[in-house]
Amino acid sequence: MFEQVDEIVRRYEKLNKLLASPEVAREPDKIRAYSQEQAKIADLVETYREYEGLSDELKGTRSMLDEETELEMREMIGEEIKRLESQLSEAEGQLKHLLLPKDPR
Repeated sequence: MFEQVDEIVRRYEKLNKLLASPEVAREPDKIRAYSQEQAKIADLVETYREYEGLSDELKGTRSMLDEETELEMREMIGEEIKRLESQLSEAEGQLKHLLLPKDPR
C-alpha cells in the first residue's frame, strides 16, 4: 500500500513543479489538467503526510518510554502512546479508503 502512496506523493510533487514552470504557465489547458489531477490526489497526500508525522511522533514517544524510570511519567507516556496508535490506525484507514477507485457516477 505504501509503495502506491509514495508514487502518488511523487506525482503530486511533480505536478507542483510543473504548475510552477513558465512553460506550463503559457498553456491554460495544461494548467487546468494538472490542477485537476493535483486536486484529485491532494487529500491522499495530506493524509499520508499526517500519517508519517504521527508515525514519527509515536517512535519518539516510545523511545521516551524506554528511557523513563518514574512510574507516573511512564503512565502518562503510555496514555500518549495509546492516543497516537489510535490516530495512526485511523489515518491508515483513511489512506486505504482514499486509495479505493472512485465511482465514476
